[in-house]
Amino acid sequence: MKVKNVGIVGSGQVGTTIATVWLNYGRSVTVRDVAEPVLQKARATIEGSLERRVTRGDITPAQKEETMSRLKTTTKVADLKNVDWVVEAASENIALKKSIFAELDAACSPKTVLTTNSSSIPISTIAAATKRPDRCAKMHFWYPATAMTYMEISRGYLTSDEVWETLESLAKELGRKPIRIVKDYQGLGNQYRQMEIPPRGGVWWELMMGKTTLEEVEARPKGKTPEGFAQVLNWMEMQDFIGLDTMLGIAEAAVQEWGAAQSYPCPLHRRMVEAGHLGQKTGIGFYDYSESPRKAIMGKFSPYLVKFLAKDPEFVT
Repeated sequence: MKVKNVGIVGSGQVGTTIATVWLNYGRSVTVRDVAEPVLQKARATIEGSLERRVTRGDITPAQKEETMSRLKTTTKVADLKNVDWVVEAASENIALKKSIFAELDAACSPKTVLTTNSSSIPISTIAAATKRPDRCAKMHFWYPATAMTYMEISRGYLTSDEVWETLESLAKELGRKPIRIVKDYQGLGNQYRQMEIPPRGGVWWELMMGKTTLEEVEARPKGKTPEGFAQVLNWMEMQDFIGLDTMLGIAEAAVQEWGAAQSYPCPLHRRMVEAGHLGQKTGIGFYDYSESPRKAIMGKFSPYLVKFLAKDPEFVT
């Protein structure tokens, strides 16, 4: 997809440098914030940055004026209706970011891609506030974006291939050195790969950390219930049958009651629940139930889960 018109939500220090980068690479940019004085300051900052480039001889005064002509500022989210791509650069607060994404979802064209500049909040979590999680992704410019050329990019649990491929291409078009966040979790960079699986972490953590595969879990002996009866479902079938949302609630209650004595809920578990993939009740969970609503077909795993757990070509997951 072509990205010519870009919206930036948040005109603080971070948002202003991000807007400057897009302008420097030929895009038209609309910066939105809640107060006109803040926007005026942002415009002055961007103009000052361009003036310094003129002084260094990087661009001509005419090029500076042409670049500034592509900058618009607004206090109205409706003015972002027809942009191709949005970068949200608000404070690092989950509730605030979800609120902004919900507002953008209602105001923007269905084709608009919504991205967050968050350094630590999962895009799946934020995208859950929209009706377009397939058109949401993480695009984290390292600050200050005008000087730092690294960028962290991440696809959410439901991010489409089209959006992901466009994001990878855009990162390079903007002169960035993209760093792929290989699992969409709450934390900085790819630090989760150095984590140890929590005590009694179990299958969820083994899958996310690449210690086992869906096929291996499916092939494990079913075992017995705590009462001693033979299990008729494998571990993944059981999760899907009970409901992943119910199982997450059980895990969270156990942590609250027992603390470290129980396993902490795995980010993979949260991502699937946030995506609304709850098992049989929603037609998809670990297994895809589109062909058999009440019974899992062995080996017919969720294509979203398969993609989420796949080895990355650039990083070992």
